[in-house]
Amino acid sequence: MMRFSLPAEFPVKRSELLTALALVVLVKVVMFVFFTINYQQVMPLWYSYSPLAFGSGDTDGYLIPIEAWVNGEGYSTMCRMPGLLPIYGPMYALLGPVDGRSAFAVFQLLADVVQVIVLAHIVARFTQSMRGFWIAVFLFSFSTFISLRSNMMLSDTISSAWMIFSLFFLMRAADRRSQGYFLLAGIFLAWSVFLRPIGLVFYLPAGLLIWGSFHFRIAASLRPVLIFALPLVISTGVWTAWNYSRSGRFIPLQAPFDECFGYITKEHHAFRGLIIHMGEVYMSWSRKSAAAWIFRDTGKEPEFNPFDESDFTSIMTYDSLLQ
Repeated sequence: MMRFSLPAEFPVKRSELLTALALVVLVKVVMFVFFTINYQQVMPLWYSYSPLAFGSGDTDGYLIPIEAWVNGEGYSTMCRMPGLLPIYGPMYALLGPVDGRSAFAVFQLLADVVQVIVLAHIVARFTQSMRGFWIAVFLFSFSTFISLRSNMMLSDTISSAWMIFSLFFLMRAADRRSQGYFLLAGIFLAWSVFLRPIGLVFYLPAGLLIWGSFHFRIAASLRPVLIFALPLVISTGVWTAWNYSRSGRFIPLQAPFDECFGYITKEHHAFRGLIIHMGEVYMSWSRKSAAAWIFRDTGKEPEFNPFDESDFTSIMTYDSLLQ
């Protein structure tokens, strides 16, 4: 019989935990203030949603349907799953649009702080050392990858935190054979899918972790797997039924890209398909991306080449794409 076991939970002293929490709060608050001041200076007026909250081209796609739902008009889109509704909805209802958005930014700051501590616990467990705990605290406290998004009215910070919380509770569930923890882990991961559908890819490794924690016995692991998957099955079932009632179509996650971004031309869609087919990531806002290269000012020579030789064929060469 195959054997698999997770590293044992590593105890972190209360005094060190409080010290780490104080450090993370200090660093994250300083970063939050820094990015707030920076955004206030550089963000266009239409992306300044409140003194603390800012946005991008995607922001209205999240906010407008939630605000419409709170105002009694129904959730008005199939292009964004309503993962932020339980968080921003009450804030908007109680505080209004400006203060509600500031409250949302503060909520993201708190989520960012907590996810660093939880992630440090997970690292300590795998390394079985306080050194691993403190390395994680320092690395993820000072990382700007998530911190610069805490002010943004998007789903990045919360989806990241919810995935980390799901892993934490899943490991605890595997230790204690706790149905409650399996359910809690499933709730957080399902919620992360409603924030960013890419969270679906974590269900396979999560299922393997559960199966392995029961020594790869299908009968023993079946119930925990079903409990873990139950929140996703119920929530996506309700969401799919809602979409079907409105459109008559089967849309389990989000409507197709060209439907959600109807203002984009057919040529733009064609180039997007080409970029994805070539294995590149479609990010036109990233200065060094393939999309930025294609949609550059064609009157100038390109300053960089984001492609590999393997991206081209004898028919489609770099020179032909350049023309």
